[in-house]
Amino acid sequence: MILTRPNYVEYSGGQISKLFCQVCGVEIAGLTERPKGSGPDITKTVISFKRFPNYAEAKFRMTDGSFHVTNGCKKCFMKLVVPTAQEIYDADMVLMDMPADKWVHSIVAVDTSKGGIF
Repeated sequence: MILTRPNYVEYSGGQISKLFCQVCGVEIAGLTERPKGSGPDITKTVISFKRFPNYAEAKFRMTDGSFHVTNGCKKCFMKLVVPTAQEIYDADMVLMDMPADKWVHSIVAVDTSKGGIF
């Protein structure tokens, strides 16, 4: 499989503004605005980074016994297989400017609660 969006992070103003699923490319988290206050005097908005309902995380066990946690969408991560997990790990390492020198042994957990694995 070839990842649709291996560079899955967008930045704006020096901060992360959007996250996308590497497998299918759908947006899974981003900056959102909401009004601050209540009633007719709402004049300010609060901007915060939110995980969307389709956000999921997966935890991979590497062949050296270490672990790697990454994110994607629920749809793709619920049917994730090791070869695709390896592509995701490799893309994560490129994005972090680190060597992709490990191999995925297994997919240990997938969390679709938006709360994260840790």
